[in-house]
Amino acid sequence: MPAIDPDRLRKQVAGFAGAIGDPAELRRRALDILEFYADRTRRPGPSTHVDDVSPAFGVARPVMKSLTQALRRAAAGKPERGLAAAEALWQTGYREARLLAAALVGDQFGEPVMKWVESHARMTDDNIVLAELAGQSTAGWRVAEPRGFVDQLARWLDSSRRGTQQLAYLAMTSAVEDPRFHQLPRLFGLIAGRAGSVRGETRKALYRLLRALARRSPPETTHFLIAEVAGGDPAAIRMARNVIDSLPHDDAGRLRLTIPGGPRVR
Repeated sequence: MPAIDPDRLRKQVAGFAGAIGDPAELRRRALDILEFYADRTRRPGPSTHVDDVSPAFGVARPVMKSLTQALRRAAAGKPERGLAAAEALWQTGYREARLLAAALVGDQFGEPVMKWVESHARMTDDNIVLAELAGQSTAGWRVAEPRGFVDQLARWLDSSRRGTQQLAYLAMTSAVEDPRFHQLPRLFGLIAGRAGSVRGETRKALYRLLRALARRSPPETTHFLIAEVAGGDPAAIRMARNVIDSLPHDDAGRLRLTIPGGPRVR
């Protein structure tokens, strides 16, 4: 990757953002910049990790930050233009371009955004991109319409697609980590009794959500886990064992007393 010259980067970014009204030109400029700043020392080896499935340029964070900020400014107040630009960037197939698309969508809100997020989540097996869709892309809707956001989460959780369920858990985690979000009781209600229905990456996403809840609201999370364990579902007991270390000492002690055999190592 070439050294970052601030003046050159500023000009490149300005030209890129200036093409916001022309999706094809925006896509071309995005690929030119990403290729220019690509990390050519990267030599990806054989891997079975889901995170490795998207082709990526390995562009440095400062470049991505500059591109993201300029793009969001250019699309401010123009939702239709923003979604068209996001679609053009997404269709490149490259991780960095899809991350830019996800960030751009995050400044929009309303039902079209949530439909866009859901449909595009089905198009990727890249966990990094999926996490950005769940977090950044839903941020505007989450702040503007928190109740509608939670209603959408409920629909995603009830989907027959495990990827859509995973999207819901990831979106919940981002919401919990946002101090402006205050719908936690509804989230606990949505995930009650679901421990036995999750597998693989979806189960990991549920556990990450509960760890975030444990950090944000330890007493409520403890109460929730105790109730889940009391139901006797082995999956709920396994879930409690996975989350207990994220709770403060006293709350963890209360939960520990309810777990049959104690919180064995997972």
